[in-house]
Amino acid sequence: MELELITLGVMILGGAVVGFAVRGIRSFLKSGELPQDNTEKVVPPAPNPAVLSEQPPVGGDELPAVRHPEKESVPIGPPELPVVPKPTDLPEIPADGIWLARIDPTVVIPKAGTQIVQALLEAPTDLAPLTPSSNRVGVWLRCIQGEYLHQSLEIPEGGVMIGRDPTFAHLILHDAQISGRHCRFQVETEQGKPILVLEDCESLNGTMVRFMGGGDHWETVKGMLRLPISRIQGMEIQLAGGVSVFETEVRLV
Repeated sequence: MELELITLGVMILGGAVVGFAVRGIRSFLKSGELPQDNTEKVVPPAPNPAVLSEQPPVGGDELPAVRHPEKESVPIGPPELPVVPKPTDLPEIPADGIWLARIDPTVVIPKAGTQIVQALLEAPTDLAPLTPSSNRVGVWLRCIQGEYLHQSLEIPEGGVMIGRDPTFAHLILHDAQISGRHCRFQVETEQGKPILVLEDCESLNGTMVRFMGGGDHWETVKGMLRLPISRIQGMEIQLAGGVSVFETEVRLV
């Protein structure tokens, strides 16, 4: 009995559902719309204006274009530098000094030195000629080979005699190849200018000179040589084939 009742209820419910479906299909075929169910009303979401702007309009008037601030092109480039105003005037003269306008406009000298600085700035451009020095010219003989190696001797006012004989020689050389009176040096004045007089005193093995820059060229001294001071700086004098060699030096004393 219960099974029959359940079967009858299922058949009634199935018939109602089939009838409702058939009625909806007929209504759709006639009007093209499904029957609305008023039990629940679902509110559709608001349309996105960005999506609407991208879709072409369907009939009617065109929709106004929607602006997208995030898609607008922004010019890209370096920022402009601020304009720094240029100074038009120099600052006023400070109270504790003066400006050295001719040297550096940013340097300040205290008042204690303003008079000296002012005198320097106002000094005439044409300087007075220098007065001649009172120093005299001296000539030295420096031994670079032989008995008096690395020793120097200034030629005195009366000159100097070099030889082996102590009776006549001021600078005595003991080598047998040196003559008794070998050579003489003396500084004299000729036309107001100092010169060096070199004399070979008829020595047996001779006296030779080599000027600076002359290479290996040696010149034999025959009699007397009168040489300007400007030429003898660094000159070498060779006695008796190299037993003793002296070099001349010119100094102001």
